[in-house]
Amino acid sequence: EEADFLLNTGAEGNQPDAAPFESVLRRARAAGLPMVCANADLEAVRAGVRGISAGALARRYGELGGEVFTHGKPAPALFERAPERVAPVAPRQVLMIGDGFATDIAGAARAGLDSLLVAGGIHAAVLGRPPQGEAFEALCRRHDCRPTRVIDELRWDPVVAD
Repeated sequence: EEADFLLNTGAEGNQPDAAPFESVLRRARAAGLPMVCANADLEAVRAGVRGISAGALARRYGELGGEVFTHGKPAPALFERAPERVAPVAPRQVLMIGDGFATDIAGAARAGLDSLLVAGGIHAAVLGRPPQGEAFEALCRRHDCRPTRVIDELRWDPVVAD
């Protein structure tokens, strides 16, 4: 009731759809609040479970007639500015790692960056494991981009110093 806008960074947990957020979205729409969506991804795989992401909430808010401002992937500004903020590096020294063709891989391609598709993420059911040739080619055509490299899954095992 006191908000000036909604900041949408994603859905808590692995919700299958936007239904648990419907009442909040409807109240915000009735109040005329704009939504700032910081992540256009429609879905995510967390701990092996598929669920909606911020983009799905933004889409639903738009369907309700709410005003949505989306920032982040796949907008070129993110891919151009992020490396500058970390360290002054050349674009050829940057690798975008992600599991989404529409945001991660397409955004990197538009910015001229190399990309690594994690095939075991949101496209796993389509691509198969390991990724299958024709399904991969169909996604490349559909999204008009091609990752530089593809891996089945990405695991982070940090080395702990003694």
